[in-house]
Amino acid sequence: MELVIIAVLAFLGILLLAVEVMLIPGFGITGVAGVALLASAVAYAFMAIGVSAGWLVLAIAVVLIVLLVMW
Repeated sequence: MELVIIAVLAFLGILLLAVEVMLIPGFGITGVAGVALLASAVAYAFMAIGVSAGWLVLAIAVVLIVLLVMW
């Protein structure tokens, strides 16, 4: 169940950041909410699963953000 929670939080965070980058440029509530959801996913991974899972989720989130910005 923890993996589902982490995946949903990360997916919603990336989705909100994609909306911020593509549709609503600037510093808005969707970008802040996206970053907060991604941070929540990383923090939950560290607390619920362990340190290695937390670092993995953080690395995946950073890679996805970089790819989103490059796109």
